[in-house]
Order: sequence, then structure tokens, then C-alpha cells
Amino acid sequence: MKKRILSLALALMLALSVFGTSVLADASDNINASRSGVVRIAAQVPSVLVQSSDGSLGVLEIGWNFGSGFGVGTAGEPTEYFATNTHVVTTSEALVVDESMTTILGVMELPATNVYLMLTDLAWDPFDQEIDASQCVPCEVLYSSEGGYPDYAILKAASAPEGRVALPLLPEEDAVSESDEVYALGYPGTSDITEVDTYGLERPASVENVTVTRGVISRFTTSPNLGNTRIIQHDATINGGNSGGPLLNADGAVVGINTYTVTPDDGGNTSSYAVRISYVTAKLDELGIAWERYEAGGDFPWLWVGIGAAAIVIIVVLVLVLRRKKSGGQPAKQPESQPAPPAPGPAPTPGDSGLRFQGRSGVFAGRRFAIAGTIRMGRDAAANDFIFPDSTKGVSRRHCELSVSNGIVQLRDVGSSYGTYVNGKRIAANQSVVLRPGDTFSVGSPDETFVIVHRGGV
Repeated sequence: MKKRILSLALALMLALSVFGTSVLADASDNINASRSGVVRIAAQVPSVLVQSSDGSLGVLEIGWNFGSGFGVGTAGEPTEYFATNTHVVTTSEALVVDESMTTILGVMELPATNVYLMLTDLAWDPFDQEIDASQCVPCEVLYSSEGGYPDYAILKAASAPEGRVALPLLPEEDAVSESDEVYALGYPGTSDITEVDTYGLERPASVENVTVTRGVISRFTTSPNLGNTRIIQHDATINGGNSGGPLLNADGAVVGINTYTVTPDDGGNTSSYAVRISYVTAKLDELGIAWERYEAGGDFPWLWVGIGAAAIVIIVVLVLVLRRKKSGGQPAKQPESQPAPPAPGPAPTPGDSGLRFQGRSGVFAGRRFAIAGTIRMGRDAAANDFIFPDSTKGVSRRHCELSVSNGIVQLRDVGSSYGTYVNGKRIAANQSVVLRPGDTFSVGSPDETFVIVHRGGV
């Protein structure tokens, strides 16, 4: 009996460890999915102005600010509204010179003349040092803070960009606390350095190139040196270019806007600071812009559900063991007055293969879908199960089929115009190719790429 109880205790410990691992995997999934809510922002700003003898100003030179931002609205859905920092869409360093251009008369703070959401890695032309407007969406600045504090801004895009979605916001000040795990997402300039001399990638802006760093909340404070702004100190690494990007909790909800770094004079460790997201939510309410609130803890506390389920299983097994012992170790006999239960029929074929296909780029980047039965993919809503927007380039009305049978996943091109690719190689029309976890397939072009993953992991 003691051995049985020990075995049950070990089983319970194993169950708890499995559920704990599942929670960690869920956090990873949440953060990876949140990358599609992040954008790179380019703001064209005056850098040198000339003051004429009559006092009028003319722009002599312009430059570019780069930062990050994130979608606000209905979580997981395309949106035209984005949040970022004020200092991303303004400049406080515009030099004013005289007509001879030899004397600096002062420095001005000016708003950007043009603001863009960069959507792909080709949005920046490194040769001309200009934006490729065809790879961007222009924006209007609906709000930016006067004087720079609190440092946040609200943008409205000319249209909701494909492949970018809104993130849930967590404005309750007491919903997060010191030592909570947080993640910083964005496009730091330090990452750009690795891409120098690679055409277009000197300013990467795709979902795949969103960087993620992890840390914990160190403290909360209100800084007199920063306009009495309520800020979150944390140790997730951020650099220039992260400005305006989201600080997320483990569930993928935005708790702050990454804004500042402070390095001691003696060269010690750099601290990171985020402006509280409650500033943004209050302004969205004022502007009449709907946004989705994340409820702390969520509607599905999976860890406790899992622990409860494991405990119930252990209790049931323990009861059965005790009943077996009480009956002398023999199976309990059925009363003669009750008919024996019918023999079980053949086990049903499970509909879920346990595998997923996850968007790496394009319309469905960052989103994950179950593989069950046959999934017809294309632009025709009447002929397909998995439907691409009608404007998706390279995707035919009926493009390909993804299917699973006996745990084996296969992909078949059904005669598309631009082809279907597996691990970068085009497959023949009507040819079925077996896919395994880690394999990628592209629908029409690398712009619409998916990867096969296990449920809850890679």
C-alpha cells in the first residue's frame, strides 16, 4: 500500500511539473503571437532650418527618426490605431542657422512632417536613405504630448495594415507588481547593425524581425525629472529604436511603453523604463477610440484547472486502489440483476492531429491554426476552408490543400498560378509532400509562409 501511495504522490508531482511546463510554453506562445501587434515607425523630421532676415524659417535639411509602436483596438484584429512615444514623431534637435549658414541661432522642437508604419524589410532604401512608400502606410498623429511628458503619442494609419493587429491593454496600476516577468518587443537599432550592407534590411521592419527581450519589474515610481510621469523600471534590455514599443506581461497584455534607459556615470548596469499604459488608455477614451481591456488572470487560469484535474485523477485512482484492496485484490463483481456493460466499439479517429501550422510572414503572421482533416487554402471563400484576403498577392482562388491522416501531414498544390513551396522549393502541381514539425511552406511567395509546429510548442 505504501508503494502505491508513493507512486501516486510521484504521479501528482509529475502532473504538476507538466502543467507548469505547459504554462511556460503558453507564455512563449503569447509573446510570439504578440509580435504581429508591433510595428516599426519612421518619422521624417526637419533637422536644419534657415532663418531669413525677415524672421521666416525655411527647412534646409531633413532627417529620419525610427522607433517602435503597437496596435490598439480589438485584440487580435487588424487596426488603424497605434501607440508610440512622442519623441519618435517629433524632434527636439532641429538646428536654426542664419542665412549665411555659419551661425547657429538656436534649437527648435518640431513635429514630424511625415510619419509611416514600415511593414516589410524592404521599406527602407539604404542607397537613397529614403522610405519606399509602397512598403509603408502613412499615418496621422492624433495626439502627442506637449513638452514631451508623459512621453506617448497616438497615431491613425491611412488604412489598417495587413498582418498587424491590436494588442490587449492592462491599465490597472495594481494588476502588476515587482518581480513580475515582462517582455520588451520592438526594433532596436542594435539589431540594425547586424544587417548593414544587406539591401533593405538595414532597417528591418517585418514581424519576423521584431526582437524580444525578457526581464522582471524592478520597481514603480513617479519621476520628477521626467515631468512626474508614472513609470515602470525593469531589466529587459532595450536600446534606441525600442522607443514606443510595448512592455508585455507573460499573457501578452501591454502594461507599459518602453521609453527610457539610464546608465550610471560610472558605466554600471543600464536600467530600462516604460511609461504606464494607463496614460494611453485614458487618451483613447478621450478620443473616442475603442480598445480592449485585458482582465488580470484571464478567463481561463489553466494552471489551477490543470492542478485540480490532476488532483482529481489521483484521488480517483487512490479510491480504486483502496476498493481493490478491500475486496481482496479481486475485481469487483457486477450485481446479477444488472446487465454487463456493452463492449466498446472501435475508437473514433481524433479530429485534432496535435500539430499546428503557424504564420511566419504575411496576413497570418504570428497566428497558429490546428491541422485536422483536409484544409483547402485560397482566396475563394466558397471553395476553401482557410481563406486569404482577396487582395493577397500570389495566392490563387484555389491554391493548395493541407491534410492529415494517421498523424501524417501532407501538402498538395491544386494547380495554383504562383506555386506552393516547401522549405523554399516549389512542388509540382497535384504533388503531395509530407510535412514534419519544423518544415515551412509558402503559399505563392515567401511573403505568405507558415511553419509546422507541435501544439503548444515548436
